[in-house]
Amino acid sequence: MRSLFPVFLLVFGPALWPLGASTVSAVHIEGTVRRFDLSTRPGASFDDATVTSDVRRLWETGAFDDVRVERRGEDLVFRVVEKPRAFLGKVEFTERSPDRKLRILPGAEIDEQRAHNIARSLEKQLKDEGYAFGRVRTDLSPAGARRMDLRIDVDSGDRYRIFATRFTGEPGVSEEDLRDALRLTRKKKPYVADAVDADLHRIRSLYAKRGYFDARVSLGSVDFEGDRANLEYSVDAGRRYDVGQDWWR
Repeated sequence: MRSLFPVFLLVFGPALWPLGASTVSAVHIEGTVRRFDLSTRPGASFDDATVTSDVRRLWETGAFDDVRVERRGEDLVFRVVEKPRAFLGKVEFTERSPDRKLRILPGAEIDEQRAHNIARSLEKQLKDEGYAFGRVRTDLSPAGARRMDLRIDVDSGDRYRIFATRFTGEPGVSEEDLRDALRLTRKKKPYVADAVDADLHRIRSLYAKRGYFDARVSLGSVDFEGDRANLEYSVDAGRRYDVGQDWWR
């Protein structure tokens, strides 16, 4: 990938961005048929920070070998050079990596960005299964004319299950009621960050229904021991407001 340095020269050059520059008349992207939602819009003032952000956004798609910007009168033009298109050959997992189903088939268009997205998707699967620190790496290698093979390495790490959950602070309600509010972070359940967020929401709902509208509920800590995860919820009920029974129904 080429340096961004020449892009910034074009953006910040005094001839391109004169003092008191007027508004943008039109925005064009040349060199691709793809559509992008840029922050620079017709009718807005010429703004260095916004244009630079748009340049970075185009770079980060991973679709281009070059991105430049120039001003033509009152128009702003982003000129891009697309990377050559490549298509997926075979997919293989490393020896230590269990095969997993992918939402991509041989022959599909592939590039570094899509390979990166595949890795992040697999990591999400690992975390949903209790592998809190699972990591996935992908590598593309040439496999003939416009074809790339994808190699995937899955380091799942340890799988954690919840062993204990405790509450600290000034709960204001019984521990039994708090435990009844838990659905996904009970003992022996896989430790999943999204599950913790869901149960935090349930605890907050419990307090709201009881009239504790100022209650503060958060995850105090998570301790990992072997294959066990011990959770601590921090709860402070705060003031209880006088509301009618079953007002929330």
